[in-house]
Amino acid sequence: MEKLIAGLKIFGVNGHVSVSTKNGFVYVDGKYFGVWDFARNTFID
Repeated sequence: MEKLIAGLKIFGVNGHVSVSTKNGFVYVDGKYFGVWDFARNTFID
């Protein structure tokens, strides 16, 4: 999860946000953000 949060910061997501994942899909504050590759620790979408 720490690498996911670092990846979000690269895309300008900061401050207090709610992050959830389901099957690699990432949602920030309940809105779709992208697909996270847990093996490569990067966004693939």
